[in-house]
Amino acid sequence: MPGRNIYTYGLFLSEDKLVSQYAQNPSTARQLTNFIPSRAGDLKRKAYAPPFITTEPTIAAAATWYSFVGDFQFYVGGSPARQIILKVSNNVGTFLYKYVAGGTITQLPAGAYSPPHNESGGVPNGWVGDPLLLYSDGLLFISDGFSGGDWTIYDGTDTWKSGLDIPAAPSLNGSSSPGSIQIDIYREYVITEFDSVRKHEGPPSPRFRFTPGVPDTFDVTLDLPARVNKSPGTTFSDWTVGYADKYRIYASNIDGSGRLFRIAEVAATDAVTQFIDTVPFWGESLTTAMQPLEPPWRNQKPKPTLVGAKMHNRFVVRDEDRRSRVWVTGFAEVKEQDPASVNTLETVPGARNSEISDISNQSDFENFFELPNESFEIRAMEWFHEGLMLGTEKSIMFVWGSKPEDFRPANTSTYGFGLFHRNGFLVTTHGLVMFTDDRKIVLDPIILSGTTPGPAERTGHVIDLGWPVQPDLDQTDIRFTNRFQMVHWKQGSERDWLVIAYTTQNIIDGGTSHLLIYDFEVDGWLSFDDVAATCIGLVTEDEGFQFLLAGNSVADRELRVASDFTSVAASPYQAADTRLSLPAPGTEILPANTFRSAMLDMGSPEAWKMWRYLSYYQKGSFTTVVKAWFDPDDIDNLVPGDAITLTFTQLESNEFRNWLWAHKKRTVFEFTIAADANLGGLSGLDINIEDISNVHQ
Repeated sequence: MPGRNIYTYGLFLSEDKLVSQYAQNPSTARQLTNFIPSRAGDLKRKAYAPPFITTEPTIAAAATWYSFVGDFQFYVGGSPARQIILKVSNNVGTFLYKYVAGGTITQLPAGAYSPPHNESGGVPNGWVGDPLLLYSDGLLFISDGFSGGDWTIYDGTDTWKSGLDIPAAPSLNGSSSPGSIQIDIYREYVITEFDSVRKHEGPPSPRFRFTPGVPDTFDVTLDLPARVNKSPGTTFSDWTVGYADKYRIYASNIDGSGRLFRIAEVAATDAVTQFIDTVPFWGESLTTAMQPLEPPWRNQKPKPTLVGAKMHNRFVVRDEDRRSRVWVTGFAEVKEQDPASVNTLETVPGARNSEISDISNQSDFENFFELPNESFEIRAMEWFHEGLMLGTEKSIMFVWGSKPEDFRPANTSTYGFGLFHRNGFLVTTHGLVMFTDDRKIVLDPIILSGTTPGPAERTGHVIDLGWPVQPDLDQTDIRFTNRFQMVHWKQGSERDWLVIAYTTQNIIDGGTSHLLIYDFEVDGWLSFDDVAATCIGLVTEDEGFQFLLAGNSVADRELRVASDFTSVAASPYQAADTRLSLPAPGTEILPANTFRSAMLDMGSPEAWKMWRYLSYYQKGSFTTVVKAWFDPDDIDNLVPGDAITLTFTQLESNEFRNWLWAHKKRTVFEFTIAADANLGGLSGLDINIEDISNVHQ
């Protein structure tokens, strides 16, 4: 018949993108909940989210929630030992646990579970806020930025303070004469703490001077201060000091000399120890064979910080006294100045002594970089593509250079937006993802070029990934770092996801946690609403299988497997069950699914359009309910009562069809599946349209 044309279009994006002018990309869907799209145009039902950890800790009689999950490789007894570390938070503080087996957790040792600087009457109140975790060479470094606190080190078994104390000066117990040392004027002494296991020596004590009444020969007896100690690798209750099993004793050479040299090394005990000095003054020519006491002082206690990153095998941390500055731990610099040390831990954080103006005396922090604008506070940092990302509340600076000596303001790229907090950076194989100060999720694909672009303004290069879910992102509570988290989950050929856990502001809905996912394979967003994600993380077990885990709200306080679970005996989950001793999966109930299309517009008003039929192809024994809104008044506020529930007839090959016969210009379709135990999904959505010209009406 002249003027009539009939077309069938795929309603959802498929591998052949030219087939349908009405094909829906996940980014344009009005709603895509608990469905997982594929390039083939399928909508797979999201699997059941079983518990991964079922323990529900209650601390100080207050409800808690999981605020971090991640695995770290430790070396216990010289053998690799992967542990799953968790942060458990409440309105008091944050406490650290580790996964044990069968869905249970246990506290980390004292000092890592909750530090002594945040106690009330001996009752632990946890880490202040959201503590920073940095990992290096089998050790986990913990800091909460509290000015009266310390960095803690956890090695998979035990915990101790990072750095060594400045000991009290030795004191005089007595002297005997005649003795071995001819002292005419005075002799000075200094002691240092020494860790003979890790070969770490701390900063020196104040000097003690022995001045005889008359010149003579003496044996000098010194009292060395008591030092409560512990052995490495054993659990202990007194966390207040780091491990140092010895004192090194330095003495001056020749009457009145200011230089000190090491004369002895003795055991440090938890009682006052006596040391008798019988080492006579020696000729200056012999001092070359003795170890002098000279700056820079190593292994001082580092100042706590809340912002830091790993740069190769160095740490980069924010200076809490001057938050526009970052310090970088030494590596070659430390080795060159202490060639006797062969221990990589010589590069861990040491103190920044504000009283020492010479940078060479800054302990293990040998390098620093400061933002040109000193009023900007560094809120986030990330090592990325041979450069250091520094995010402030106003802008982002990308400082290029493979080593700290290259860091300088002239060697930077910049972005014209800022970040709220340290979780605003995420490195992915697609580039750098950033959560900006105006709550946007943007991607800079800079890594794909394979080259360093050099100094430039890069705001124009970023891609706004989050625009389809911007109304959701706008509700994010950005006051606390643990209320917004991102991970990149890439495993096998099916999963390439940017996963976001965020909590809304209390004034919006009481503060509810959510899970959003950007699928890089299909370039679209989807959401899961069966897991209220208070945190998100990846756990890799020893054979490489990964779990995407999410804390599931304050309500049930479990940690759940967020996606891709199956209880089939041969599944990766069940195989990993025996290796990780996971809890029993429980009863599988898949969550309800919803796909609501974007508004479909039939085009120019000079032509009549007829919706002839709608078909969907179903895999699985469940009921799909389909509704349609024809020519809605307000596409952003669809009224449920205005929808028409469509009745379908099952045809061959799992096809279900409804003959619409509707002359309408615009419509929205919605497909829902109730929660049940039936796997499967929708493998195709087709719309059949008749195009009728006005001339022939």
